[in-house]
Amino acid sequence: MSDQTMAAGFASAFLDYAVAEGAPRAGLLATAELSEDALGDQDARIPVSAYQALIAAGIEAVGDTSLLLRHVLETRLETMSIVGQIVHASSFPHSLGQLNRYARLMADVPIPGRQDRFGIAREGGTVWLIDHRPCDGSWMATEASFARFISEFRRSAPEHPFEQAVEVTYAPPPHANRYPDLFRVPVTFRAARNALRINPIWLDEPFDGGKEYVFGVFTRHADRLLEELATQDTVRAAVETRML
Repeated sequence: MSDQTMAAGFASAFLDYAVAEGAPRAGLLATAELSEDALGDQDARIPVSAYQALIAAGIEAVGDTSLLLRHVLETRLETMSIVGQIVHASSFPHSLGQLNRYARLMADVPIPGRQDRFGIAREGGTVWLIDHRPCDGSWMATEASFARFISEFRRSAPEHPFEQAVEVTYAPPPHANRYPDLFRVPVTFRAARNALRINPIWLDEPFDGGKEYVFGVFTRHADRLLEELATQDTVRAAVETRML
């Protein structure tokens, strides 16, 4: 299978954040085997492994394993990906569908059974946002994905807190003592799933019809990007078949 790729905008944003925290820019790029040119276009694709190497190098340079989590909580998705613009142009239930639809524009994340990356589950009087990404025991991707939801809602509607509790399959990370200040809700470690309990009020928020034109502009651009990825997949598969 081909190496997984992701949007360069996420690596560029993390790089800027790590450098602001004291990490050496040139050193991080060299360790991740990335160049400034590779990060110049937020929609360009880079290897997921390069992004992971960049994060590891940043954490080592700064000496804080919460670096990625803090970065996600303090930055805006729309500055890194067209997907951020799309989800901000609709209500939460609608934007979640768009997030699943365009998830690959952010990163290749294989999901078992062709499920959507994120789903909603009602359990009694509670509502949970479930992350269907395979549980591999690591904390980095899971805490970052939930932190992204939390950070976006904290900025857009602080009067209606989005997050209420978190369940994660991984053991407490080295920076677990910072979770109360960063997540601000109870966190259950070594749970059976990765899930974020959310405020039910967000399921009833109506679609903002005034943003329909902007939403259409963004989705047309995103659809073109998806088509380009599909074309690249076809070409790559053909090349790999000839190599066998």
